[in-house]
Amino acid sequence: MLGKAPKNDIIKVLIVENHKIIRLSLKSSLKDFSHINVIGDVGNADEAINFIARNDIDVVLIDLIYFGVRGLEMIFKIKETAPNTKVIILSDSPNSQEVISSIGVGANAYCLSDISPESLSNVIEHVSKGVFWVDPHAASAVLRAFATKYNDVPKHKIGKLTLREQEVLNYLVAGKSNSEIAEYLCVSVHTVKAHVCSILHKFHVDDRLQAAVLAVKYNLVDFT
Repeated sequence: MLGKAPKNDIIKVLIVENHKIIRLSLKSSLKDFSHINVIGDVGNADEAINFIARNDIDVVLIDLIYFGVRGLEMIFKIKETAPNTKVIILSDSPNSQEVISSIGVGANAYCLSDISPESLSNVIEHVSKGVFWVDPHAASAVLRAFATKYNDVPKHKIGKLTLREQEVLNYLVAGKSNSEIAEYLCVSVHTVKAHVCSILHKFHVDDRLQAAVLAVKYNLVDFT
């Protein structure tokens, strides 16, 4: 865990979580830290963007698990609306594609949801000062992704996707499994596997993680 940072300014925090009881729990867990002021808590992406547009926020704390691709869009729009605002992701597991996708669209930190209140307050403090942080259990995913040769694939070499492949790519970047994608699109798992294989071929990569990294890097994810 990060060492303690000097506590100088009050850090203004917005919590984004669609379960009110969890929002209140997060807010309560941070109230004892005098350098942190949770000035708002909202339940969806639209409320978050509107709140940030009207208020000066230092750090946005997002529970990404409930938002999927919409959550990635939220991070992207937060950075467009307030480039200096830092984004910390909370997730229940170190999903490699979720980590990479979140970082790719601008997240400044990725924490697991079982983090202690004191550790979370410490991450908030460091991130507000410009530190980039990833939970050690999720860091290996970042290292694996950036150890690949995806940077060797220029954008112009990526083949054009069909509309269905674009849909599959959106879910792939959000970290969804083949069975989850099949359920969302009302198709068979076999069909999804075929689309994924086609995407990997068009991206000139060997696995889903590399495809997700390229999709985020080259802004190929359709958030509409």
